[in-house]
Amino acid sequence: MTAATSNGSDPGADPGADPGVLGAALEGDVRAVLRAVRGTNVEELRLAWGDVRIAVRRDLQSAAGGPPAAQPADPAAAGGPPEAPPTEVRAHMVGPFHRSRQAEGPVLANEGDLVEPGRALGVIETLGMATEVEAPAAGRLERFLVEDGQPVEFGQPLAVIVAPD
Repeated sequence: MTAATSNGSDPGADPGADPGVLGAALEGDVRAVLRAVRGTNVEELRLAWGDVRIAVRRDLQSAAGGPPAAQPADPAAAGGPPEAPPTEVRAHMVGPFHRSRQAEGPVLANEGDLVEPGRALGVIETLGMATEVEAPAAGRLERFLVEDGQPVEFGQPLAVIVAPD
């Protein structure tokens, strides 16, 4: 997002030419933008000022705070223990997602597999290096949300893990 700052400076100007310009933009405009998105469901915000880029990301689930949902006093009375919510496996970096470590290699995990925390489910390739995407929780790999070879963004959900049957 580029826009004129409240001090009237040119957003296309080189911020390195006048450190005060960038400082004023960061103090005034960024705070104003953050106040504007408070109370919304905006998760990620990217700002560009000339060659300077700023990305702010928040976790809405933990930012929501508030009291936890009411649970029955006796789980057995409600038909047994409550089912654990699904766990999303999210991308920890940007790049193409692959289900195997090598082209034409065996997949690391299949839908329906029982997985333990730390098990490799796939890899994300960046700068020619593959970094493993690991299961954050134990359970059954219900489904992949992205295709093999699909470019992914930081924080993008890649797969869903549910409690085993």
